[in-house]
Amino acid sequence: TDGDKRYRATIVLGASTDTLDADGLEDARAPLPAALVAELATDGVTGPLVAAALAAESARDQQVPPAVSAIHVDGERAHERHRRGEVVVLPPRPVAVRSLAAEGVALAPDGTALLDVTVEAAKGYYVRSLGRDLGAALGVPAHLAALRRVRSGGLDVADATPLEPASALPAALIAVPDAVARMMPLAELTEPGLARATRGQRMSDAEFVAPPPAGTSAWMHAGRVIAVGTRHGDEIRVSRGFPQGTGLRRTTRATAPCGRAEPRGRRAEALAAFTHEGGRGKPAATAGSTRGAGTKASAGVGSTRDRARGVARAARRRKPRKRAPD
Repeated sequence: TDGDKRYRATIVLGASTDTLDADGLEDARAPLPAALVAELATDGVTGPLVAAALAAESARDQQVPPAVSAIHVDGERAHERHRRGEVVVLPPRPVAVRSLAAEGVALAPDGTALLDVTVEAAKGYYVRSLGRDLGAALGVPAHLAALRRVRSGGLDVADATPLEPASALPAALIAVPDAVARMMPLAELTEPGLARATRGQRMSDAEFVAPPPAGTSAWMHAGRVIAVGTRHGDEIRVSRGFPQGTGLRRTTRATAPCGRAEPRGRRAEALAAFTHEGGRGKPAATAGSTRGAGTKASAGVGSTRDRARGVARAARRRKPRKRAPD
């Protein structure tokens, strides 16, 4: 999501890996400086060395991402290049650290130290890079040993509920409109705006009760989430539309998916003919390949539509061309 995220992490001081986390291969190890060991043993995480390292990271506005990441380099993921043995050095990216605090530390028998931190940062921040950079500030190699996301945007782990007992789950669920309101701004659609958003058409301020904000927002109507859209200047577009009504929408021949018009003309005739035939005598709902669809009804419609397109194209090819007059 675009919202800020909060993490709890454990960082190993004294050893690093090629992936900056515990899944990688150790590529460096060094003893902790005596001054750092003495500070951790006496002051814990409140000493001046740790405080200075945390202050430097809190002020960071540029961060070098890990080589093992999903960032594209010349059209290919960086982690794919890294796993082929290539040396991947990514350029720094803008980041924003909202808060950073050390929660505790423990000296390990192997000469390393385990530092627990809580960090809240904007989208695009890598906690694996935090481990590397905190170690560099303290003069030792380091890597991330454990990570847990405890907040994402407006959703907090404190709002989570155990899976057991299952009977308690329905009451613990957050209504979709309430969950959306926690994650992004809302904009209310007018009746004409509802129709245009449902069809995936371009929008204007006139289709909203009040103009939607810049960036991403959820478009509502009568308490339902109709779409998620974006605004850049005067351009307002649907990013993702959602079916209207309660429950799961079943795709049938009588309806079209959100934002897509019903087939017309020769394509509609071919679709109707093929549906009537039912795919060589089979019921239309089960004709053709399901392609992993959840129900036979939706699978039949999808495959029928695909085949109807082929029938329409073949009909166009068979249509005789008009000859020019002699």
